[in-house]
Order: sequence, then structure tokens, then C-alpha cells
Amino acid sequence: LAFVSYVLAYTPLKRFSPLALYVGALPGALPPLIGYASVTRSIGEAALWLFLVLFVWQIPHFSAIAIFRAEDYRGAGMAVLPVARGMKRARYEIALSSVVLGAVTLLPAWTGVVRPAYLFVALPAAVGFVALALSGIREQAGPKWARRVFQGGAERGMQVLEALELGSDETLDLHLHFLERGNDMLKDLGVREHV
Repeated sequence: LAFVSYVLAYTPLKRFSPLALYVGALPGALPPLIGYASVTRSIGEAALWLFLVLFVWQIPHFSAIAIFRAEDYRGAGMAVLPVARGMKRARYEIALSSVVLGAVTLLPAWTGVVRPAYLFVALPAAVGFVALALSGIREQAGPKWARRVFQGGAERGMQVLEALELGSDETLDLHLHFLERGNDMLKDLGVREHV
């Protein structure tokens, strides 16, 4: 699914429509879901939330890149949002998708998939990123602001993904499973002590 959607849908579509961003977000968010399913032979709630957070995160992230690299995309004939629909529309897309990302970031705690301590990381990350994104609605927001959104989204995104991973019993069980398998492999190799 990831390969097919990337090669047969996203790649040709990016020359014709800004909707390619949404199509490309699918293969971009699938790897953790595929990895989880390959190890557990199922798809758990934590893996689905991880997929959803990654899917939505890509929208403001790559829209920000499209703003500060708009001329490069224009020269390459890519129909990214700021080239196809204008900078104002791209700034509003970042603002709106960041609000959605903020909500999606907080929902795993509300649904009980992660421990409440997750909110100590997720809440400030979500609020900070949404505030940064909303500041772009101003007319003077441009490439400098978009770079801050890109960098801030990458930093906060990593924090939230790590908190989501560590805050879930499902993913902690998965880590323990890997540690146990690793221990068994080391014993089979004759290693007595390891960290």
C-alpha cells in the first residue's frame, strides 16, 4: 500500500495538484503501522494513533517547506499549495492543519491509550505549535515564519512521538518483547552479560 500509493498516486499527482500532499502523507505515516503489525501480527490502538499523528503532522510540516522553497517548487513544475493557490492559502492550511494536529495529539490521552503523564509532553507541544502556526495568519508571515514552523514542528513532533511511544502499555510491551528476544539471541550466541 505504501509503495503503490507513493509511486502510482503521489508521484504523478504532485505535478498537478496540491492534494498530492495528502496522498503522500499516507505512505509517509505507514511505516510504524507496518512495523507494529509485522511484530505483533495485529494493529493496536497505539499504532493507529501513531499513524494518525504522523499523517496529520506532515500537512503543516511539508506546507511550511513549500512556502520557504516555493520558487524551487515553481521552477520544478510542482503544484504545491503556495505555488498553485498562493501564500495566503498555504498559511491558512498550516494554521488549520496545526489545530487538527493539536487535537489529534491530545486524543490518545482522552481515549486512555496512553498514561496521563503523556500530557506533560503533548499539551505544551501542541499548544506551542498551534500558537506558532496561528501566528502565520498575519499577512507579513513568510519564509522566515515557515522555517520556524518547519523546525518547531520537527522538534515538537519528535517529542510527542516519543511520549506516545513510551506512554502506551502496548508499545512498552513491544519494547519488552524486543528486549527478551534480544536477550535470547545473546544467550544463544554465548554472551553472558550485557547491558
